[in-house]
Amino acid sequence: MKKITAIAAAALLGITGAAVAADSAANMQQPKQTREFKRGELPRDLQALNLSATQKTRIQAILQEGRPAQTELSEAQRNQMRAQAQAHRAAEQSLIANKTFDEAAARRLIAEREQARAQSQQRHADLEMQQLKKRHAIFQVLTPAQQKQWQESQNKRAERGDRPGKPRQMPQQERQAPQR
Repeated sequence: MKKITAIAAAALLGITGAAVAADSAANMQQPKQTREFKRGELPRDLQALNLSATQKTRIQAILQEGRPAQTELSEAQRNQMRAQAQAHRAAEQSLIANKTFDEAAARRLIAEREQARAQSQQRHADLEMQQLKKRHAIFQVLTPAQQKQWQESQNKRAERGDRPGKPRQMPQQERQAPQR
């Protein structure tokens, strides 16, 4: 009987470990939210466009739109996720400590974890949609010449492999040490 309990506990730990590893891998694949500009300033890619005062004001308004609600929502979501994780750990510990393995309870626990992961992915997709809408609205504020200039700078940035929050790499010629 002890062998069966030990095997069941090991299997549950393996399943839980795999779920946690998959969740960690999914989180690593998500883009990091970095602030590449200070509050009150425009993003770096817009600073070089020689914007008028009206354009700057409109862009600032677009950037500020929805910011307080997003912060409050994030705090509420964080608290909810902490509570869910704590409840999940308690249920898992109870399942492991039980004299007999309850496969139905284990399946419910796994299903709950999968549901939480799906909700997290949906929140991420919603945030990404909001960001794309903001970028679209900002792009519409620009003049056609500024739009073209911005697109060219984005293409150059993509060629270099630059991403927000990532240190800029020097071109190949500059990386080589000077020859004596």
